[in-house]
Amino acid sequence: MKLLKIVLLIFFFLAFSNNSEAQILKKIKDKVKNKAEEKIDQKTDKILDDAFNGKKDKKEPVNIQETYVFSKSIIIEFSASKSEKAALELFFSTANKNMVCMTLDPSKTGEMGSEVYNVITPKSITMFMNMPGMKIRKSMPTEQFSQFDNSKKIPSKDNLVKTGNIKSILGFVCHEYKYQNDGGTISAWVTREKFPVDGKFIPMLGMKDSGPFEGFVLELNFNATNENGSVKVVKINSNKKLTINTKEYKSMGF
Repeated sequence: MKLLKIVLLIFFFLAFSNNSEAQILKKIKDKVKNKAEEKIDQKTDKILDDAFNGKKDKKEPVNIQETYVFSKSIIIEFSASKSEKAALELFFSTANKNMVCMTLDPSKTGEMGSEVYNVITPKSITMFMNMPGMKIRKSMPTEQFSQFDNSKKIPSKDNLVKTGNIKSILGFVCHEYKYQNDGGTISAWVTREKFPVDGKFIPMLGMKDSGPFEGFVLELNFNATNENGSVKVVKINSNKKLTINTKEYKSMGF
C-alpha cells in the first residue's frame, strides 16, 4: 500500500504541486526505488487516504461499464503563476457527454512506468492504474476529487456579466464573462462557435449540464486574496482514441 501511494503521488504532485516538479519527481522516484518507509507528507497522505477509503457505510456501489471508449481529447494547462504550470489531458466519449477521462499530459509524464486514468461522471470517479505487472481500479464518490471541480466556483447565469471583451483562443472567437464580489474576480472565456468536443461535463473548466455557460469554456481565471490561477485549453486532438477494458483491471478495496 505504501508503494502504491508513492506511485500515485507522482500523478498528484505533477499536476498540483507548488514546488519544483523536477525535484519532487526525483524524490518520489527515489522512494519508489528504495521502497522507503518514511512518512509521506501528511496533507497529501490524507488526500489519498480519503480517496481510497471513502465513506463505505453510506455509499452505494459504483456501476462501471465493461469498456470505455474515447475518441477526442484536449490538453488543459493549470497555472498558479508564470513559472508554475501543469498540464492534464481530458478524453471525451461521443456516447456520453456527461463523462470525461482525465490523465496526465503524456508529454509531461517522463519515464514514470505507469498510467493513471480517472473516468469521472457527475456521481463517481473510477481510477484505473496500469503499472508494470499490475492493473488495478478503484471507484469512489466524485466528492473525493472536489479539488478538480471549478464548476462550484462559478455563480449562476444571472450573476455573470458579459464584458464585451473578445479574444481568439486556438482560432476560436471567445467572449469574456465575469463575476466580481468582495472575495475576488472570476472570468471565463467562452466560444459559441462549433467546437470539436461535444462534452458538457468538464468540471475542471467550470462546465456542467445545465450550467451557466452557453458554449465551450476555453479559459478560466481566478483572482482572489488567497487564490490566483487559471485553467486554459492549449491543444485540441480531434482524433485521439483511448479504450479502457475494465475487465483487465482488478478491483481493489483498500
